[in-house]
Amino acid sequence: MKSVIAWLATGSVLVSLAIGCKSTGNGHSHGAHEHSGGHSHGGEPELAKESATLWTDKAELFMEWDPLIVGRETRFLAHITNLADPAKAVAVADGKVVVTVSVASKTMTATASEPARLGIFIPTLTPDTAGSCTMKVSLDSGAVRESFVVAPCTVYPDETSARAAAKEEETPGAIAFLKEQQWSIEFATATARNESIVPSKTVNATIGVVPGREARVTAATMGRLSLESPIPTLGSDVAKGQLLARIQPILNAAGSLGTLRAEVAAAVAEHTAAKAAFARLERLVASDSVPKRRLEEAASAIEVTQAKLDAANTTLASYNASASGSSKPGAGAFKVSTPIAGTLVEQSVTEGETTSPGSPLFTIVDLDRVWVEGRIFEPDLPLFENSKSAWFTVDGRNTVFEINETNGKLVTVGNVLDAASRTVPVIFEVENPKRALRIGQFAKLSVATGEPVDALVVPEAAILQDGNQSIVFVQSSGESFARRVVTLGTRSRGLVQVLQGVEAGERVVSSGAYDVKLAASAGGAPAHGHSH
Repeated sequence: MKSVIAWLATGSVLVSLAIGCKSTGNGHSHGAHEHSGGHSHGGEPELAKESATLWTDKAELFMEWDPLIVGRETRFLAHITNLADPAKAVAVADGKVVVTVSVASKTMTATASEPARLGIFIPTLTPDTAGSCTMKVSLDSGAVRESFVVAPCTVYPDETSARAAAKEEETPGAIAFLKEQQWSIEFATATARNESIVPSKTVNATIGVVPGREARVTAATMGRLSLESPIPTLGSDVAKGQLLARIQPILNAAGSLGTLRAEVAAAVAEHTAAKAAFARLERLVASDSVPKRRLEEAASAIEVTQAKLDAANTTLASYNASASGSSKPGAGAFKVSTPIAGTLVEQSVTEGETTSPGSPLFTIVDLDRVWVEGRIFEPDLPLFENSKSAWFTVDGRNTVFEINETNGKLVTVGNVLDAASRTVPVIFEVENPKRALRIGQFAKLSVATGEPVDALVVPEAAILQDGNQSIVFVQSSGESFARRVVTLGTRSRGLVQVLQGVEAGERVVSSGAYDVKLAASAGGAPAHGHSH
């Protein structure tokens, strides 16, 4: 198998190209799209296929085709991946692909106006002119537009010439991980590059609530709870003072209904007597038989008895409404409002539930700022106390969150060592843009410990542990990978220095590396012959 590997710099974009002839045993089989030129002639083995893999910052092209021979139809199987999301490579789902082959002044084109299958375009070409050629592949889709220049190629005058030019060559230890597998998972690659990084110290941490930015709302009384409409939902934002629910008080003593009715009757009688006394005193005051002060006292008594009567009626009505469960809370209901603005993160009650004094109802957290809380060992105290730069990552995200004077601060480095662990807490406060950080998330908190150094780096997510070895998987072509043992150095801001095992410009698997490892365990040689 002949193989050519080149690195082409276009502006700041590195383009990797691998083109060669694959042996018969490793040639792809694409089901209904089988290459027309891959059949044998007179008992001779099939012609080995050629392939190219090229990357830009926006897309990846992995293309296979039979050697170009005058008068023979060639199908180009172009697998095209959208690299816009650095965390997940996705198949291009629409658009047009044009392959242009130029021999001297002669230009021949092959066009696929749509993908034959997701991510796979199959333009066909029948060359009519032999000679050295150049090849260009153009993609025009809604998601991405890109052009790829393939290394110099050859159009052979006949099959005999094509066979004479072919060379057999195997890649020992190659691992097959097909495009269909890559597109079906969270898969991505990154280029090993030289970059200035800062030595750091990293500790485990968690994301916590800033004191004063959390409110736990509890019930003030026993009663039946009614949620306000629209009913608040978990994760929704609430304003300070927003009404969330009402609690209609209820009584829990046996025989309370009879007691309440008796209290109403007594209040009615007392109020009636007060009004009669006032009328009698009015006549006596008019005849100057009693002082006017007595009439004023009688008027006050009417107001007091009226208030008692109103309270008794309200309590009886509340009891009846609570007992039937058919009425919304009205007069006398306790309002449940939010003491702070924030996000509703917990709701412990449902509509119509009976509450008791102190029972939890809602939890509201202001997520605009959070704490990053870690624990540091005694020897590392000076590193954190004197640090002027800190950052952290959280599980499940590739983002590096910076902590600096504009968005956060060091809250404290503890003054009391834990006797068992010999650690103290270290707490940073930081803004939480777009609420990306969740309370309780695990984090890796780092602080700078030295001056920047120039290093060859790869994403930390690309590193796997295999026994006592650190390894990465290098993408040698579109569907072929190699396991590399690496020696690591400084770690910083989601990157790790590679001292040995990877060269600058090589692409390593940064997401989905464990899936490639499983594929390697299943069998190292490329499992070609998959069907498209």
